[in-house]
Amino acid sequence: VHGDNIYGKGGAKYIAGGLLVRECRNWIVGTENIGEGDISFKYGNQEYRMLNLLRNSSKNFNVPLACLVDYVGVRYIVYSLCPFTSRTLIHGSNTEAIHIEYEKSGEQISEEIADRLNLTKHKIFERVNGEPKTLNLPFDVEIHRLQN
Repeated sequence: VHGDNIYGKGGAKYIAGGLLVRECRNWIVGTENIGEGDISFKYGNQEYRMLNLLRNSSKNFNVPLACLVDYVGVRYIVYSLCPFTSRTLIHGSNTEAIHIEYEKSGEQISEEIADRLNLTKHKIFERVNGEPKTLNLPFDVEIHRLQN
């Protein structure tokens, strides 16, 4: 699978049977490749725990199903495949802050998630034009509108 920005940075990704399978190694955190082993496994665990924490915590948003799979010494996080594109993005950035989407409906959902995770607002500047945006979540957290 190509498209690190849509499915997370780093780690080999595969699509099979309507599932996205992502290896928990060589993930990019900040600008650093965290490699393999315990740290990578822990990042996979944290992502899985975060998804479970948010799942069913509100009627205003959905979180894809996910599970962890350990197979022959390699950990994978497996997600249900969602129909995400750059056109469904309503909050956050899939271009590493070159452009940040900021729709009102996405802002309301991000406020709810930030309250649940005890996060405060912060200011970030778009890289393309330097325009300031005040966000509740990290800019690379993406909120998408479901297509019906």
